[in-house]
Amino acid sequence: MLSKNLSRRDLLQRSAALGVVATLPLSFASYSEAAEPSGANPLKPPANGKVKVACLFSSNVTLIDWVGPEAVFDAWIYDESAKQDRPVFEVFTVGESREIKDPGFNAIPDYTYEDAPQAQVIVVPAQSGSPQFYKWLKMASESADLTISVCTGARHLAMLGLLDGQTATTHHDFINPYSQEFPKVHWVAERRFVEGPKIATSAGVTAGIDLVLRVVERYFGRQKALAVTKVIEYQGTAWMV
Repeated sequence: MLSKNLSRRDLLQRSAALGVVATLPLSFASYSEAAEPSGANPLKPPANGKVKVACLFSSNVTLIDWVGPEAVFDAWIYDESAKQDRPVFEVFTVGESREIKDPGFNAIPDYTYEDAPQAQVIVVPAQSGSPQFYKWLKMASESADLTISVCTGARHLAMLGLLDGQTATTHHDFINPYSQEFPKVHWVAERRFVEGPKIATSAGVTAGIDLVLRVVERYFGRQKALAVTKVIEYQGTAWMV
């Protein structure tokens, strides 16, 4: 059990100490190719500033569902106009209060639902949720470029009807239960992730890393995403759809 309050950075460091993820450098290899989105459903980064990424926290959040994707979002990517590497994602956590008391750890969200900035990308890990959680998620997802879930975080999207009429995935143990609970969603197994223009879902645990690498590709192109995989020494290729 973790007894101290944890900030977003503390979560990364503690997860590394527990062997969940290795300590990762933040300066990623430079590429000179133009930063153009790749493949289907490209996303356009802001003309100025960074892509804002919000991760929702409530009780019983599964840390690796966030720590793995955050390691990808912390990438520094070569900026052709500035001729140097720079961070291209601004990552923050959002919770009901400035402290989330949980049996396993106490998390300190960067923002509450009342003061969180609008995000271009919203990440929903596996967790319990709350009425305030659903209210903020529904509102924020309407104006976000992309809302993604990791593992059973997909249930929260289904609860709001965001997956109705769409194909989605989640942890393999929950495909059948969710198919019965949410019959308007076409749940598929044996897929690392399923993406659409505005909503994307991943399977369990490490599948979230594949999905987020694909998000990097959608914003900045395949060469930039490949640079990220080299730094985190990630050899999976399922993100290259």
